Amino acid sequence: MEVHATAAGKKVALVNLGCAKNLVDAEVMLGKLYEQGYELTLDPTQADYLIVNTCGFIQSAKEESIDHILEMAQIKAQDTQKKLVVTGCLAQRYGAELLQEMPEIDVLVGTGDFQHLPQILVQLHTPLPQRAYLSNDVYLYQENDARIHQREEPWGGRTCARDGCQETVGNLRASVHEACADRPDDCRR
Repeated sequence: MEVHATAAGKKVALVNLGCAKNLVDAEVMLGKLYEQGYELTLDPTQADYLIVNTCGFIQSAKEESIDHILEMAQIKAQDTQKKLVVTGCLAQRYGAELLQEMPEIDVLVGTGDFQHLPQILVQLHTPLPQRAYLSNDVYLYQENDARIHQREEPWGGRTCARDGCQETVGNLRASVHEACADRPDDCRR
């Protein structure tokens, strides 16, 4: 299936939780989806794909992520054509448990695979879709990555890909200080 053909007329709603790195991940996800023809909406009841970009490091963040997944699952329950996609650190760290405990989740996409989200959404429409993309790859943002900015900082500052959560669990998040220290395009004003 071609992404553009599948994306035509399909809407995506994304809830982003967590650190500044998650924010940038979400912006890249939305940029890649938009480039492929998906429409973006703030109203999850109007979306075909419900995406929750999760945090999984501290207990309160895990609880907030689970609450948002359950909220989107309730919306999905009202329309069985909707797809629930869980991305981010919680998906990466607790993938097997999430799939076992939450059958409402259509697919998990970890921190090293989110850049493939347009293709992953296409495969959800195959007879036997893959339910987890949880490689230990590290995705480094490219200066030409399309991004849909989610918010401006109230102080007029920048949110950098290298700022924010520096927690690591195994290879869950790699420090990108070296990769973008001299690349101001990795930041937004």
